[in-house]
Amino acid sequence: MLRIALSILLLASISAPVAGFSQSSAQNADQQAASAAPQPVSEEVAGAEANIVKSEWKAAESKLEAWLAAHPADARALFDSGYVADAQDRLDDAAELYRRQRRRIRSRLRRMWS
Repeated sequence: MLRIALSILLLASISAPVAGFSQSSAQNADQQAASAAPQPVSEEVAGAEANIVKSEWKAAESKLEAWLAAHPADARALFDSGYVADAQDRLDDAAELYRRQRRRIRSRLRRMWS
């Protein structure tokens, strides 16, 4: 009987720190998921995307350029601008915009993982 009681106490003392670790890990995972959640799309970018759907490249380009002048780190707008440049056969511009978008995503992921 004493052996069983000691075993239970030993297991309880071992599992308490593990449970705390699990809770801490779960909280970190929740925080990371919240920071990785998609950000709301601005009206300007949504309008530009509507122009992209209609193949109205110049209208989309002007909206995205205006938005990126004020928000140069917006990865979604950078991607959309690259797409528009690609559709207009401006391949060098498209490649540079895609590179900027990729760098932005990488920096966001580094912040999230650190």
